[in-house]
Amino acid sequence: MRLPYATIVKTIIFEPLKRIAMAKLWNVLFISSILFLTACSDRSNAPALSGIIWGGEGNRLTIAPATGNPFIDTLLIDNHGRFVWTPDTVEAGFYILQKNPENQILLVLQHGKPIVIDAQYFSFPKGSRVEGFELHEDFLELKEVSKQWHNDLAIISALTSDSTWKPGVDEIKSLKHKQDSLTDSYRQKVLTLSQHPLVRMVGLMQTSGNRPLFDMWTYKDLYFEVDSALVNYSELREVRTYRQGVAKLYALQNKFEKLKAGDSFPNLVLAINRNDTLTTSDLKESPVFIGLFDAGDSEQAAVQARCAELLRQYRWRGLKAVYLNFDSTEVVRDIPQFYYANLKGGLSPELKEELGIVNMPACFVLTQTGIIAARNVWDDRLQQVIGQLVEK
Repeated sequence: MRLPYATIVKTIIFEPLKRIAMAKLWNVLFISSILFLTACSDRSNAPALSGIIWGGEGNRLTIAPATGNPFIDTLLIDNHGRFVWTPDTVEAGFYILQKNPENQILLVLQHGKPIVIDAQYFSFPKGSRVEGFELHEDFLELKEVSKQWHNDLAIISALTSDSTWKPGVDEIKSLKHKQDSLTDSYRQKVLTLSQHPLVRMVGLMQTSGNRPLFDMWTYKDLYFEVDSALVNYSELREVRTYRQGVAKLYALQNKFEKLKAGDSFPNLVLAINRNDTLTTSDLKESPVFIGLFDAGDSEQAAVQARCAELLRQYRWRGLKAVYLNFDSTEVVRDIPQFYYANLKGGLSPELKEELGIVNMPACFVLTQTGIIAARNVWDDRLQQVIGQLVEK
């Protein structure tokens, strides 16, 4: 028996379309109900995170805290594309929601502020609509800039693998200049992304290997500025950690300001070589350069080599110098009034605090009476300061 044409059309075409339309309607109603809950004054019934991932039916997402106690929760996307995350407790902070390690989104979960996501599984996280958190696109852009910086640094570093590259003083100086110039350009890109303190905070914390994008001491004023703007976000785990780090930075600044230009340099035992003791009082009546280096670090070794070459010009003009190396590297002792010591264990915490040593390398230039003329000056500026002292 043949079915009527109208029945065939209804069964084959209109019924499937109807089911698809109803599924989409249910998804729209699902999102609407969540948004309604989040709009109510009492949001305790709304899930911390939920949404629709179109085309993701039967797949999974994972969510994990960006820092702190590690855990990973798996979120199943149901056959309507919906997912819900309702943990027993949620610590306010940064969380990573991801399809896979290459496709993830950074979210900030706060108490009483549920987040609802509407996205396509194929393109996730690009094009995602996020209700309850407006910074996700800024974080995606920041992640891309940080990735490009890392890749470009790797290209520069790969130059040292070339068989023709020689690690001389000039070559190391050139390599450092390229790395610093590249990092500075990406630093400017990050600063133009967003003025929001949370985005600024994450931007300041970007690193590539051991190289920070924003050195804390060099850019301490920027760290302080962001810290002041984060007062209203102190419930967030990462903000608390950041502010604790900045509190230590304030303490370092206070230490550094203990000894500044115009202050008397303390009378300290600077070196002990076998039975020989050298104190700062022994060096008075002459201008003095005191340098502290970790000569095992290639960049610091290059700085020390440039200092040694510069200071040789003043060896017969009354200058005295003290080199303190924090390793076993032997320095050629060819100038009687230049003193050297290898401090394999480095400076004691007490001496670091008394001298206000924050970063290495470090140096002090003293006048004939033991007054600090300058500190942490190098190359042309160091030559200018010493030149003025030996002419007096």
